[in-house]
Amino acid sequence: MCMQLSPSHEIIKVSKSSPSAGFKVDVSDARALSLLLEKTRPDAIINAVKPAFGADKMETEKAVSYALNTTLPQQLAE
Repeated sequence: MCMQLSPSHEIIKVSKSSPSAGFKVDVSDARALSLLLEKTRPDAIINAVKPAFGADKMETEKAVSYALNTTLPQQLAE
């Protein structure tokens, strides 16, 4: 998707730990995420966040699941 969009859009990669990311931020840190969004003022956001553990544990890790699937998208939308 990034390759398709890059000719006509600026792509800003954000990660907690990836060396190829343009910005490093922990998306569970609401303040840091808010500051990043204020700084970059994106026209669109592609949320591809995944949990640090396997997807099979999402049923047992309900707080993390809720944060990634409800709280984070809400914050990104604001």
